[in-house]
Amino acid sequence: MKAENLHLDSQPHLSDEDRRHLESLERKLQLVRDRTGGVARGLHTGLHVFGDPGVGKTYTVLEELERLQTPHRLTNSRITGRALFDLLARHPEEIHVLDDVESLTRDVNGAGVLRAALWGQGRRGLLRRLERVITWETHRDKRSFVFVGGVIMIGNRPLDELPELEALKTRIATIQLQTSDREVAAMMREIASRGHRLGEFALPPNECLEVAEFVIAESRQLQQSLNLRSLINGLADYLQWSDCGAGCHWRDLISSGLRQRPAIHGETEGRGIRERRKLEELKVAREVINMSREARLDSWTKRTGKSESALYRRLTELGELDSQFRENWEK
Repeated sequence: MKAENLHLDSQPHLSDEDRRHLESLERKLQLVRDRTGGVARGLHTGLHVFGDPGVGKTYTVLEELERLQTPHRLTNSRITGRALFDLLARHPEEIHVLDDVESLTRDVNGAGVLRAALWGQGRRGLLRRLERVITWETHRDKRSFVFVGGVIMIGNRPLDELPELEALKTRIATIQLQTSDREVAAMMREIASRGHRLGEFALPPNECLEVAEFVIAESRQLQQSLNLRSLINGLADYLQWSDCGAGCHWRDLISSGLRQRPAIHGETEGRGIRERRKLEELKVAREVINMSREARLDSWTKRTGKSESALYRRLTELGELDSQFRENWEK
């Protein structure tokens, strides 16, 4: 999400204040990208990024590794020290992204493997990467391998103040990604202004922005920190509602998710009502399919209150979208 890629000047839904907050956030994210690039190029052996959940830490790291076309591997579940040793041994030249790393750093064996992977007295090989020997020894056997990859750890908290981790913190760069609610709100609006697609479903920018503003307002009312995951989940809730897949209003679904308890903003619908509403939308879709695009969309919106993407889905369900119609959809 680099500033030049955000196309800020072409986003009519962003205020000047939003643009300023996006620029502020971009400077912070660029530091994460630069540190990630240092690991990808072998200039550094590792990186630790921590901060509040849902502010784009993992996304930014993975996006930069993809941009640099650097082989990498994401591990985002619990992993023991021995499992980490085996993972690094299988892929000793790749960049390993360890998401939600807190449980691993509390494992004495895991901390030992990390220390060996992130520092050593070896030489620079053909790839100009520092060679580090990692060993695992028990009374029954001893295994070792040469590791030339990198380790990027992502978490929500700083490394615990434990003696076995003090040495680890001196081996790599550490970044605390601190974002303000205004910065995250601006990013939500920027993401929403691009529209949203989930599989065969699509939402236009105006509907995404409506969801974004509701998530922002609800989170602030609850005095919760803004979280990009809340927006993504909210868009999924909206899609479920717009496709007649939910009896509750989309605002109820989003609010209940944020509050973690039922919250009612609108009227609920029984299954029979939802089915009748969907049948009515299918009937309208049949009636407007042969109109010009402008007339088709005007009639559809007035009669259903839904977007053009919802009409497209209904026509798809009817099997009315042959190849010729698809080609002429925008005409």
